[in-house]
Amino acid sequence: AGEVHLDQRLLPVIRSAQRNAAGKYVVTRDARATRTAEIRGTVLNASGDAPIGGAVVRLADDPRGVRAGADGVFLLRGVPAATSALLVAA
Repeated sequence: AGEVHLDQRLLPVIRSAQRNAAGKYVVTRDARATRTAEIRGTVLNASGDAPIGGAVVRLADDPRGVRAGADGVFLLRGVPAATSALLVAA
């Protein structure tokens, strides 16, 4: 019963689950199942009436970022689900 419960609960992210000699489970996570998202948006000036082309948008905890197009539009891919802050530099 314990194995069925474990498999059903972790099915979206599990690659394998085996019980070791001590009776504890050893779970191997499938790296492809890591939850990520995309963040799309438009960088606008303080008045909100004009796009800021070329602005750099990045996650607060990651030095990599993307440059907004001339229309201010950006797309960040592969954003970890636990991300909480964006930084924008124009």
